[in-house]
Amino acid sequence: MPTVFTGQPVEEIEGIGPSLSQSLAGMGIKKIEDLLALDVNQMRNLLSGLPGVTEAKLRESFIPQARFLRLDGMTGQFAGGLVKSGFRTYSSLMNEATDEVYRRLEQRHSQGDIPSMPPKELVQQWQLDSARKSQGGSLHIRIYDRENRKPISGAVVRINGTGLSDDNTPLSRETDSDGLVFLDTLGKGVHRVSISCNGYQTWLGTFSAAAGSHSKLVISIKKGTDQPLFKIDEFQGEVIVSASPTDAVIFKTFDAIDEFPKIPPFQVVSFSEATDTVLLTSLWKQKINDQIFVYQLRQPKSLFPKKVAKGNVVVRKADGAYRVIKGLTPGQFRRELVRRRLSNSKGGD
Repeated sequence: MPTVFTGQPVEEIEGIGPSLSQSLAGMGIKKIEDLLALDVNQMRNLLSGLPGVTEAKLRESFIPQARFLRLDGMTGQFAGGLVKSGFRTYSSLMNEATDEVYRRLEQRHSQGDIPSMPPKELVQQWQLDSARKSQGGSLHIRIYDRENRKPISGAVVRINGTGLSDDNTPLSRETDSDGLVFLDTLGKGVHRVSISCNGYQTWLGTFSAAAGSHSKLVISIKKGTDQPLFKIDEFQGEVIVSASPTDAVIFKTFDAIDEFPKIPPFQVVSFSEATDTVLLTSLWKQKINDQIFVYQLRQPKSLFPKKVAKGNVVVRKADGAYRVIKGLTPGQFRRELVRRRLSNSKGGD
C-alpha cells in the first residue's frame, strides 16, 4: 500500500496564528509545503496581499521554519528555535558541529524561546536528515478533478526512485485531502512519474531534478479509464510526456520571448489569477528523432486584448502586445502552415 502524504498546516510555524493562517489559506497556502513551493511571482503576490508580513519575515523566518519542519522529529517550537539561533538552510545546520547547535538551542531555552531541550541524538538526526535532503531536489504536485476543479484525495503518485546513489526504491505516495504530494529527496536525473486514481484516466510523464532544484506540477485529470491522459496545466521547468513507447512530447517552459528558436503564433492555454499572467503554448513544434518539443511561455495579462479567451490563437506584434487571430483554431492554423510551406517549396505564394 502506498504511504499517504501528510502535509503539515502552516499553523505549525512560529509566528503564524489563526488569523494569518486563514488569510494564507485564502491565497492557496495551507501547508508548509505550499510555502516551500513558492516562486518569485507567487511570493510577490503573497506579500502584496498580506500587508502585515514583510519579505524579510517570509524569507528569513517562515520559509526556513517550513524547511526545518520537513525534518524527522521536528516541532514548530524547535524549528523556531533553530531559526532564532541563526540557522536558515539545511547546509547551515548540517555543517555546524552538533555541540554548537545544541549550545545555541540551550541559549534559546534559557531565554524562554523553547520550553524544553531536544535530546542531543535528535539534533544529530536532524543534521543527518538535512544532509540527505540537501542532496536532492523537491517536487510539489497538486492534483485536481478536471471538471469540478476540486482537489483529489487518495490519488497515487508513483516515481521510479529517489535517484540518490544509496536509494533506488520506487516511491509511492497518496495525495492528502488537498490533493497534495511533496517530495524533497529526489536525486539528480530524469524521473518517471505516474498518477492514478480509481475512476480517472492515468497521467504519465517524466521530469528532471537536481540537487537544490524545486519543481511544481499542477495537474487536472479526467474521469474515465479508456487511455492515459496527457495534459500539463502548469509546470515550472521541463516535463516530458510519453505519448507512446517510441514517442515523447517535451514541454519546455521559458522565461522570455527571446529564448524561443523563433517567434511563432501561440495558443492561450490558461490564465493565472495568482500571478496575473497568461500561459501560452507555441503552435510551432520541433521534432528531433522521436522527441517532439513544444514550447511554453508566461506573459503578463496586460499584453493581451481584454476579450482574449482560453483556446485563442494569438500572434505577437512588433510592440510586444498580442493580437487574436479570429476564427482560427490551432488545427486550422497547422493545416494552413503546412499548405503555405508546400506552396513555397513548389514556387507558389
